[in-house]
Amino acid sequence: MKKLLTLIWALTIGTTAMMRAQISETESNDLLTTANDLPLNTTLEGQTCTYDNPDWYRVILPEDGFLKISTLTAGEGVNPNAPYIFTLFSPTGNPWNSFSPTTGNNGVMIADTSGWCCLKADTYYIKVQRDYAFAYCYDYTFSLELIPPVFQNDVEPNSMITDELVTIGFNTQAEGHVSFINDPQNSGTDSYDYFKIVPPINGMLRMFIESEAQSTGSNDLKIKLHNEDGSVWYQQSTPIGDFQSPNSDTLYWDCTPNDTLIVLFFTDNFYDRGYSYRMRYDMVSPFFENDIEPNNSSATAQIIDIATPVMGNQYYYGDGSEDIFKFAKPDTGFFKVRVTSSTNSSDGNLGTKVQLLDNNYSYIAQLNAPLGIIGELAIDSLTIAYLAADTFYIKVFSDYAYAACRSYLLEFFYYDPGIGLDEFALGNFQIFPNPANDKLTIDTRQLSGEGTVQIMNIFGEVVWVKNLIFGGQIQIDASEFAGCIYFVKTTSGNRSGVRKVMME
Repeated sequence: MKKLLTLIWALTIGTTAMMRAQISETESNDLLTTANDLPLNTTLEGQTCTYDNPDWYRVILPEDGFLKISTLTAGEGVNPNAPYIFTLFSPTGNPWNSFSPTTGNNGVMIADTSGWCCLKADTYYIKVQRDYAFAYCYDYTFSLELIPPVFQNDVEPNSMITDELVTIGFNTQAEGHVSFINDPQNSGTDSYDYFKIVPPINGMLRMFIESEAQSTGSNDLKIKLHNEDGSVWYQQSTPIGDFQSPNSDTLYWDCTPNDTLIVLFFTDNFYDRGYSYRMRYDMVSPFFENDIEPNNSSATAQIIDIATPVMGNQYYYGDGSEDIFKFAKPDTGFFKVRVTSSTNSSDGNLGTKVQLLDNNYSYIAQLNAPLGIIGELAIDSLTIAYLAADTFYIKVFSDYAYAACRSYLLEFFYYDPGIGLDEFALGNFQIFPNPANDKLTIDTRQLSGEGTVQIMNIFGEVVWVKNLIFGGQIQIDASEFAGCIYFVKTTSGNRSGVRKVMME
């Protein structure tokens, strides 16, 4: 039995020796102002013997994070009721909650761990004490480990909209922290992060977010869009993931303009602190490109050639409720305008209206066309059997006060009945697959006669062209095209049709 006790004692002493400090306290360190420096990830050895005779240590955190404390503690005799106490203090001397580790008797060191969350990079203090008048001497070792958030901090200062804000590039990742603190009396030292973004096109903004909370609870992270002048758009929320287990989410803002915007990350629950996040954004483009703004009145109408299809967007933030085009019809006779419209939202209320007006801006006719929703296309036409050769206006609008953003394509068909031509439905061709990765097929079997097939980039530049007799299929090597949106256009005389394709 004696040999067994001796072996246990030897193992205990040996284990304790391996875990003993790399450095020891240096007296006098009984005040905050005389605190010993304690580097992170360094084990320190100390002892307290007299009532109200604390040991103080200074700790510098180089970045935000969770401060983990690991202790070994024991009294020389049998422990009295009053616990051993390790307390974290802010740079100004305000205390956080204390950690009272399990303490061994008769010199048997017992290990324990705890920690303090949501600390901002700064200088802190640790106080070690035993508030008992008849205390034995107590030995302790402890080390501090900083566990940083999953995501890196943003560039400060960016806590006000008037700060010099960093611009996040399109489809570029950015990271940040909110509500890490350096004083327990504060409700969040860094509660707001502002950034600038500049979407390159109108469209639906998608924001991809990963987030984690260092505290045990988890509140929502709030995200809000502003115009550059500070005017607020609507706010959205994303659930916060657990510590070291980020949550992923995607948020959507319809009808976002290609303009400078400001995005705000914040929390309104200051008692659930320590959030880190990563974000990037991209745009889901409208089906058709934007018209030339401003064209919201007859005086600013966009001049168009009706031999070429016209594309436009409406109801994006800052874009008026009307798009107006002015054109000259060269021949007296048949006239038709076909509208193809779509929205990325689910709001197709009251559809799309297309109004034809004469050169005095007086009403001639109106088409109440459907609006395709969630990216689908809706097609309708306004036909005038006999229309003079003159100057006219086309107005695209909606009577719905809360109309969602939409895009549209106008195609024009016209001729002089005396020539004896039938309407040439050049929009009746198909393209597949769409998106195209390897091969792109253009099916013109619904067309007849001679004409031209062109592929144009988003700037209207022709990047591929072929003259042919319609009625068959054309295969193109799509791998030769850069990944982007293109337009396939069929043309015969002064008539044409357009389809949109994505090359991957």
